[in-house]
Amino acid sequence: MNVAISGIQNPGSLAQTNTSKSVEDKTKLGKEDFMKLLIAQLKNQDPNAPVDAKEFVTQLSQLTSVEQLTNMSNQLSSLQMATTSLVNNDASNFIGKQIEANGSKLYLGDQGTASSGINLTQAADSVTVTIRDDKGQALRTMQMSAVRPGITPITWDGRDDNGDRANAGAYTMTVEAKSKAGDPITASAEIKGVVSRVSYEQGFPELVVGEAHVALANVTSIQQ
Repeated sequence: MNVAISGIQNPGSLAQTNTSKSVEDKTKLGKEDFMKLLIAQLKNQDPNAPVDAKEFVTQLSQLTSVEQLTNMSNQLSSLQMATTSLVNNDASNFIGKQIEANGSKLYLGDQGTASSGINLTQAADSVTVTIRDDKGQALRTMQMSAVRPGITPITWDGRDDNGDRANAGAYTMTVEAKSKAGDPITASAEIKGVVSRVSYEQGFPELVVGEAHVALANVTSIQQ
């Protein structure tokens, strides 16, 4: 039983974003622009009132700082690309393996949904799933009925009980199950099963077990 709790990005917004980036890039000074300004200043200085030596040294120091920051930014970008590649490769190694994962942690992006699963030791007449923020406050309460034992996928659309979109970030999920007589049933936010594929729908790798999505950080055990 899969419970779904009810985007195409506006092309106009994409064009606007690209235009903004282009304008922003043109307004930034790089190390080459800085050097051209410095040379122009030297060429056009008044011979009777040359540039102060102390001021000139300060400008050279600023140029060196700009160059170092530019190099550092390029190195960080390369490191980020290498790290992303390693994480993606590691995620693909999980395909076909049996895993156990903590399903109580949900990761919501700027768009889309967050998925996990619940595990019941026996059939339940009613199940309450609560999504909480980092302060432990309940944002969304979902009611389910006639839930079978085992793992049931849960999908949260990212909205609270008022229908407002929650901020991107990490959330927790708690589950409470009861029998027809009202007795509590052991239930946990846990996912077990074989990884069938890796999903990148949220912008980061998630392992897919059945219909549940699992973040790599939530995996607690791996078996062949």
